[in-house]
Amino acid sequence: EKKILVDNLFFYKYLSKATVDDNKHNANDGNLAFSHPKNFNDPFDSNCTLANNIDMSERFRVLCLTKEPVNILMWSYYSENHQGFCFEYFSKDIVNEIKKLEYRGLYIYGDITYSPKRPRQKSSLSHFSFTDLNFYIDAVYTKYLEWQHERESRFVALSDYHNTDFLTISPDINQAYKGCEGTGKDPINSKGETIKTKKIVKDNSASSLIV
Repeated sequence: EKKILVDNLFFYKYLSKATVDDNKHNANDGNLAFSHPKNFNDPFDSNCTLANNIDMSERFRVLCLTKEPVNILMWSYYSENHQGFCFEYFSKDIVNEIKKLEYRGLYIYGDITYSPKRPRQKSSLSHFSFTDLNFYIDAVYTKYLEWQHERESRFVALSDYHNTDFLTISPDINQAYKGCEGTGKDPINSKGETIKTKKIVKDNSASSLIV
């Protein structure tokens, strides 16, 4: 927590135009979800079992973010070919919202390690235990090299008491960015307030994006 706050980090979530236009899941109110790994688009993500082959993914709820608002591939994949949006969140606001969650467990922050090899898949223990913490961290913070363009950071809720697929927090949206192919109105939250928005533009000389 101290490192996050001292570094004054900003985190970003890419969203489709439809999600923002319709304020699905109250995204325009800042809602961010820790999700069950079964909802991931990578079937190898967060795969691990206990020694008795019991699936451990049920213990993970994961919030996936990035530190880059101008990642061309992220705009292409998650924001409808640059027609959607990217919301910016301040690290302190995310941490304060996590502290309000009432689930017992451990909350972990870190950057994804991209590797050509999968981490160890099976624990040496037949029961959930925080003494096996490094095993869980390796499982949920390691992805194949092919995903490295996402430069992903994660907040992970590790607990033996999850009773829902999603844990939702609602930090303030510090800034919204509209894709370089985006058109239409700026995001509006459920209170009818317009979120301040900057347009991403193409830097044709460098084949990149700039704010």
